[in-house]
Amino acid sequence: GGAEKKGEAARIGALCLRAEAKSAAATVERALRLPLEAQLRRQHFHWKALETQQLVGWHAYLDFETGRHSAAAAAAAAPDAGAAEAAEAQLATARCEELFRRCLVACASYGEFWLRFAHWLSQAREAEGRTLARAELKRGASVFCPSHVRLGLAHALAEEGAGDAEGAAAAFNRLESASLAKAPKGKVPSSALEVSFSRANFERRRLPVQGKKQDAADSAAAPRALLAAALARALTAAGGAAGVAGGSSPAPASEPAAARVLAAAAKLAHFELAHGGGAERARAVFDQLLRAPVPTAVVPVAGAPAAEAMAVEEGGKEGGETPALRLPRAALRKAWLALAHLETLAAAAAPALA
Repeated sequence: GGAEKKGEAARIGALCLRAEAKSAAATVERALRLPLEAQLRRQHFHWKALETQQLVGWHAYLDFETGRHSAAAAAAAAPDAGAAEAAEAQLATARCEELFRRCLVACASYGEFWLRFAHWLSQAREAEGRTLARAELKRGASVFCPSHVRLGLAHALAEEGAGDAEGAAAAFNRLESASLAKAPKGKVPSSALEVSFSRANFERRRLPVQGKKQDAADSAAAPRALLAAALARALTAAGGAAGVAGGSSPAPASEPAAARVLAAAAKLAHFELAHGGGAERARAVFDQLLRAPVPTAVVPVAGAPAAEAMAVEEGGKEGGETPALRLPRAALRKAWLALAHLETLAAAAAPALA
């Protein structure tokens, strides 16, 4: 009788110690989360925008939970890990998913949180992560954020990666329609260029399956026109068109304006090279930009004139036409480097196109 009582007392004491340890751990966890919870004043869905402070608070809370989950997963994957570490990793996964789902109630209209949840699911759930992430991307892109460009493109890419080309095409159609509906009447949204460019690349990847080159050419027409228009707008904003129209030598473009011109030109040139325009049409994109002095210490490019042969006085270009745009020396160097890179790509693609 006495031995049984002692054993029972020992068992009860062990249970009490475990309960106290769990209570202490829960108190610590609660203390860690209280400041984060205090920032989340609106945890229900509403059509009104959230304050920046609350958006930052949700991101901070997610950073905290995902960091804890990463640490727990690393501990569970260690060679000497046991059942306790595995249980802690499972608990951390459940906490993360629960917080993400809470977040997507209050922040359903913010595509960045859907993207973050999908990325976390694909990493945290080994077997079914991609399937779950694809489902969440579809829900966010089709129901809550139909005009969010990054979310819509991520959904289309996920559908394509899963082998559902029709689903990807539908995702592109939905994104294009939603973007146009949200834009002011009669205006093309700024996102149209990125969406159309991604759509053309998607159609090009489908070529081996479809075997219809005319379809790919038709799908490339819209993004080609948008890219050309973007380059024209960048040139106009940089002052090139105004200078030419006035009949005088234009003032040098500012560094930010020149950077936008180069970015638009590079996109259009590489698009021409990738979508059937060919190397000649790609090179032609840079013709207008390179009617100016060649900077010193630049990578040699076949056919590039020497800097001395293209000296430009302050009043204009000697022995030639007035350049459409005067690029700063640093931007001009980047333009020649971009052309050199383009020539490398054209040379690499030549055997495949022959």
